[in-house]
Amino acid sequence: KIATPAPSASITLNSSTFKMDGSAKTSVKIKFAEKVKVSGYVMNSKGIKLKKLISNKNYNKGTYTVTWDGKNDKKALVTEGTYYFAFEAADSLGNKRTVKSKALKVQDWRKPSFKGETSLIYKEKGPLDISFTISKPGKVTVEIPYGSEKILLTQSFTTPGQKTVTWDGKINENEYMADGSYEITV
Repeated sequence: KIATPAPSASITLNSSTFKMDGSAKTSVKIKFAEKVKVSGYVMNSKGIKLKKLISNKNYNKGTYTVTWDGKNDKKALVTEGTYYFAFEAADSLGNKRTVKSKALKVQDWRKPSFKGETSLIYKEKGPLDISFTISKPGKVTVEIPYGSEKILLTQSFTTPGQKTVTWDGKINENEYMADGSYEITV
């Protein structure tokens, strides 16, 4: 038996930042010095494989481009964070080498979506719950326009998901809003 070196492979990111918007793609160039069989993945910062890009595909000597759309194997966009491309290459003798890219910073550039009530009917003195759902983390401001002023209900950073803001029904510390129909600004 003759000992031979593992196949030579290298990776180059096209950018260290991926501005994921749901339609953009990022790419990586992989270079092989000989014919190899390759499997490739996207991994998170903990080393967990989230997306299989290539599965036991044969490549000749050369440089190749592999793209990624920001989705995992379940076809859902990944969260913001640090990710890596990893490729496992095996030559014809079974020698293997795994190469990992430099860190790829993924940023979520999708516009947030909001679902919830846009108007309310206030009929009594006392608290009122206003529920809404937000698609991504961010600063959320909930206001009720009242004449030339706005009643600020909340202004805070929030995580995605179902949220509820409770309003005490007051315009100020002592005065309740009159019964009526009002708009909500989020």
